[in-house]
Amino acid sequence: MYKNLLKRLANINPWHFLWIGVIISEMLTAVLTAILSIIWWGTIKVEILLIGSINAFVVAFLVICIVILFTNKVKEIQSINERLALALADRKRFEIEKQEIQNQFHQAQKMETIGRLAGGIAHDFNNILSIILGYSEFVLEELPKDSKLTDDIIQIRDAGNKAVSLTRQLLAFSRKQVLQMQVINPETIIQDMAKMISRMIGEDVDLNIVSSNSNQNIYADPGQIEQVLLNMAVNSRDAMPKGGQLSIELSTVTLEPEATSHPPEMLPGEYILISFADSGSGIPSDILDNIFEPFFTTKKKDKGTGLGLATVYGIVKQHNGYIYAASELDKGTTFNIYFPVSGKTPKAKKKTLEIKEIKGNETILIVEDEESLRQYIIDVLLPCGYNIISAENGEKALKISSEYKKEINLLLTDVIMPGINGKELADKLLKERPSIKVVFMSGYTDDVIVHHGVLDDGINLLQKPVRSGILKQKIRNVLDSPS
Repeated sequence: MYKNLLKRLANINPWHFLWIGVIISEMLTAVLTAILSIIWWGTIKVEILLIGSINAFVVAFLVICIVILFTNKVKEIQSINERLALALADRKRFEIEKQEIQNQFHQAQKMETIGRLAGGIAHDFNNILSIILGYSEFVLEELPKDSKLTDDIIQIRDAGNKAVSLTRQLLAFSRKQVLQMQVINPETIIQDMAKMISRMIGEDVDLNIVSSNSNQNIYADPGQIEQVLLNMAVNSRDAMPKGGQLSIELSTVTLEPEATSHPPEMLPGEYILISFADSGSGIPSDILDNIFEPFFTTKKKDKGTGLGLATVYGIVKQHNGYIYAASELDKGTTFNIYFPVSGKTPKAKKKTLEIKEIKGNETILIVEDEESLRQYIIDVLLPCGYNIISAENGEKALKISSEYKKEINLLLTDVIMPGINGKELADKLLKERPSIKVVFMSGYTDDVIVHHGVLDDGINLLQKPVRSGILKQKIRNVLDSPS
């Protein structure tokens, strides 16, 4: 069988392959199939020697075809291996990016949970502080100046003020502050605070402010932006106990939709970037993710509360901004803070006239579920000449209003209460008494009267803790305002 096959192959003219129009790849496949059917090449050699009639040219041609085919197959396998290696590398990179995104998500969830806890604590604490500070002021007003108790009461009041500061920082972190939003130029604020920052960080720290000379504005609470600048300056100073350099650089950056050089959570758009770079000791990589958590600190006892960076984090987030940190041990730390650019221009400041003497005879309905705080507010307003009606919740206030036949000029109500909240109470009373004016009290923001930290239009808010002077001023201003 083998001899007959070889004789037939010997009678084939190799040039006929081209004549019959078989393409090279098909020819190689056909030749390979024929060769493989003769078991092994060693068998072919034996048969060639036995019959001696096979054309040597055909044999050489077949060998060349096999070598070419083998070479092509090797290259094909190498190409497949290269593509497989690239696919594996892409998969590994995808897994790393997926893990990073999951870590960022879990960190954001943790920060949100801590923020809600901090906001709830601050809300309850504000009610207590209103009473402590309020009655401390009452006692100080009644005591003779030479009283031995004066210093003790001042100590109580000052401790209460410190607690107010801590509460505000908790609210800032939890993004529950009511913001006085307006269009501002951050470059102007930084230049105005340069001297204060320089004094705060000390003479052994070299302050360098790099301006972009940009007229871009942001929509923000100027007081909160000042708080960010001060907290960041203090943080940098504490990282350089032996002195160093602090650079504050302002620039404008644009994040394109297809950009990959920024964190994935950043939305495309134009931002004002404020960078704080110090030459301090740096932050270890294993705690870098924890630095924005409240009460987390590496400082010694009594050297810090651990709320400085947490406050900054909350303020930045409440302004729809972003903050990131990069650090190297013994080389320093850089904080990059991004605020969205506003296309609006700042408005001219309005002058406010203070009323020195607070008196009145209007009727005020006070609704507050905390009994001691409700009594404190009554004690503040009653001496001013107002007619006071009070209730411990919204349902009781509606009942009092329906039974009270005279005019009620103003409703002063807490926002968060058992049963119906302050906003619902105000809406119902306005239907019954369209001319009544309303002032809300709250220790933190919520979706009832505040959205994204910004007070709804036409809302009068008195922030807790309630201070006697501010309370009297606010009530009088609202009563005197046009309906």
